[in-house]
Amino acid sequence: MRNRRLLVALALALVAVGAISVLSSIGDPEQATKPPASSRPPAVEAEGVLPQDRTVRARVGEVVVVTVDPPVADTVEIGGIGLGSFATPQTPVRLEFVADRPGRFPVTLRLDGRRLGTVVVSAAA
Repeated sequence: MRNRRLLVALALALVAVGAISVLSSIGDPEQATKPPASSRPPAVEAEGVLPQDRTVRARVGEVVVVTVDPPVADTVEIGGIGLGSFATPQTPVRLEFVADRPGRFPVTLRLDGRRLGTVVVSAAA
């Protein structure tokens, strides 16, 4: 009988410790709905659609979003950035990156070799 009481007390203590641990990890519910300022994604500052726009202009530090609507199914690549993705005329691709250096970056189709446009990044103001 005494052992049973001891086991029940131990089990209750473990449940209490677990509940306290879970409740302390939850934190303030108002803070949970607001992401910290540093984790918010930067706003899109330079945007373009290729091949219609031909040139997408941005400055160093800006987020660049290029939507590519290719004439044929192929992998769209932004040269010098190391960014690419497969797209079709029915399924355009959206390529997004932070401009980290100035330059001219061609947007091409990998297999077709066709140049669809250019991303031009200038120095920050």
